[in-house]
Amino acid sequence: MSYAKNIRALLATTALLSVFTLATPVMANTDHGMSTIHNMSDMPHHESNAASYHATGVVKSWSQESGVSLTHAPIPELHWPAMTMTFALPSAPAIKPLAVGSKVNFSFIQTESGYQLTEITPAQ
Repeated sequence: MSYAKNIRALLATTALLSVFTLATPVMANTDHGMSTIHNMSDMPHHESNAASYHATGVVKSWSQESGVSLTHAPIPELHWPAMTMTFALPSAPAIKPLAVGSKVNFSFIQTESGYQLTEITPAQ
């Protein structure tokens, strides 16, 4: 290949690389129609992937607004001793209220705001 052809090939490659180098920051800052996705806190959280914990306890109080207070047995997976604490109820009224003093089996998940019941049933 002649010297002139080598220079032309080098100039063409340099020009092509310059176009990609200049275009990359512009493309990275382009919206691409996804402006609402950058803030994931606005997205609904799917709790189905959250770890679910299971325990037994006794209902101390039940309020649709403030949650369910339970005295529960130790929960080894969380290194929790037996204690009394309040669990939030899911926003959909899928869980039916149980009487204070009821012995229960329950499941819960951790959410951004604390712990939420996913299931609670009378102990058999």
